[in-house]
Formats: sequence, structure tokens, C-alpha cells
Amino acid sequence: MKRRIRAARTIKIQVELPILAVRIRQYRERRLLTQEELGEAVGLTRVQISNLERGRHGTNIKTLMDLCDVLDCTADDLLY
Repeated sequence: MKRRIRAARTIKIQVELPILAVRIRQYRERRLLTQEELGEAVGLTRVQISNLERGRHGTNIKTLMDLCDVLDCTADDLLY
């Protein structure tokens, strides 16, 4: 299942949500963070992080970059 992520009005990115979901969880667990702690660090709720990790929702570029900063990885690490 592919969904589009809108970062700006002209930029659209196709992302496999299951890959992104699994990678966010893997990197969060490696950093020994709870969903709540990761959410606080990037400005999301625990429920929003849970939805990301379950592939129910995508994210925008800003949040993706915030996740990368907190998880100490690159966007490529999460997306590919």
C-alpha cells in the first residue's frame, strides 16, 4: 500500500508505509525510547507515533526530518 506524503504543495513522495513503519519502530527501540518519549521529542502524541509504527498514517517531510534527528538516522535509513 503506497500513500503520498505532502511536504510542500509541489512535493509529493511515494513511500511504502510498512517499510517506514517497521524502521521507525526499530530505530526507536534501538534508542530505548518509548512511543511517548519519541512523540514528545518530535511534537506528536503517543497515538500518532503508534499509528506511524503500524503503517496507518504517513508523515510529512518536517516530521520525517524531526524523527531522523531524534533517532540519529537519515531519511534514507527510514524510507529505503
